[in-house]
Amino acid sequence: MVTFKETTTAFLRHCEVERRLSQHTVRAYRADLSRFGEFLANSQTKALLPEITKDHLRAYQQSLHRLKPRSVSRRMAALRSLFWYAESEKLVVGSPFEGLRLRIRIGRPLPRTLGQRTVERIFRALYTRPAPTPHAWRRKVRDIAVIEILFGTGLRVGEVANLPSDRLDLESGTIRVNGKGSRERVIPIVSPELLAALREYSQSCCGSDSEVREFFTLGDGKARMSEDAIRRVLRRISRDAGVGRITPHMLRHTFATFLLDRGADLRVIQRLLGHSSIVTTTIYAQVTEHSQRRVLLSANPRVLIRAGRRKSA
Repeated sequence: MVTFKETTTAFLRHCEVERRLSQHTVRAYRADLSRFGEFLANSQTKALLPEITKDHLRAYQQSLHRLKPRSVSRRMAALRSLFWYAESEKLVVGSPFEGLRLRIRIGRPLPRTLGQRTVERIFRALYTRPAPTPHAWRRKVRDIAVIEILFGTGLRVGEVANLPSDRLDLESGTIRVNGKGSRERVIPIVSPELLAALREYSQSCCGSDSEVREFFTLGDGKARMSEDAIRRVLRRISRDAGVGRITPHMLRHTFATFLLDRGADLRVIQRLLGHSSIVTTTIYAQVTEHSQRRVLLSANPRVLIRAGRRKSA
């Protein structure tokens, strides 16, 4: 019989190779599953996978009572995914999650988005960044293209990092993206700034001798630009712009919210973002309603006009 540790190793390899999940997601799975392994060791439970029962899962959830509901939900979801994999590979006969009801009350937070002035400050810092050497100039050209594509298309950071060069057609102005669940979608490039940035990067920094298939690479062209490298670029630019911490996902959220605020249909936004369900996309409608309420509270004409206001008792 296989152990929990052996199954975890095989599952993580499956996530990387077969499912092509992002490095960030795989790291999160690894951390969450290792904590369950520690729980088994501390409870002096044999770590054989087929011997893990519903009682173990209930006890583990109880041990997480000090964590926020979202953290508990994430850790249990990681375990559920591992047992789904184990069952599909016939490592276990039935998952202990089958028929198990774990009550985790969790609210869905609204996505964090950026205001127009913040976005303008980011691009101003990006385009005016000094580039005193050829190496610094090439890196600046690449970073401009990376941030332009994140903000101008709403792509996930993993989709940008893994974007093959042959998926960009700069003549027709389209990007073919292989997203979550291997669902392909086509994103039109309508921003002149984005198209110009991609062309300059392609012509100036993408040599024909590049050793990787991905479009965005590190300086020597021998390795693709990782998700962490993209996050570091954003941290550096947001620091230069003086706007606080900015993440790639915040740019994705901002892209969607800008579209919705300007009348875009939710179904169109769903297709652009690569959501499998419209339910996921509707959260941006809540963001817009929240923004509308904030504007009304600060600038409602009836709030500003004092005539006829009742005197407080």
